[in-house]
Amino acid sequence: MSSKLFNFYSFDECSDEDQLFAKLDSFKDESKIEYTEQDNYILKIKDLELSDDEISDLVTSLDELNVYPYLGYEEDEEDEGYSDFDDDFSDEDDDYNGSYKSKRGKSSEDDFYDEF
Repeated sequence: MSSKLFNFYSFDECSDEDQLFAKLDSFKDESKIEYTEQDNYILKIKDLELSDDEISDLVTSLDELNVYPYLGYEEDEEDEGYSDFDDDFSDEDDDYNGSYKSKRGKSSEDDFYDEF
């Protein structure tokens, strides 16, 4: 069974940061990975040419050092785009004219003009 190397890891509970960075640096020196420290004890690791055995070794080492995948972290990327938005849309609002009626019978335009 192969191990999975995640993109982001939290090392705030790391038991030995010197050992962690020695391990990461050894793979980096061999051009097997790239890594950067993000804010708040977050590592970004990019697999360049790790073999399955090396991935397994690295993941095991990270686990032993209490360095865990950080799944809730999202990096700000320039090309984010709108991939999370659904392109399908409903035609229900085709009759929308830019105002709405509240339950009190006032429209949104009335509220706007009441402020002046």
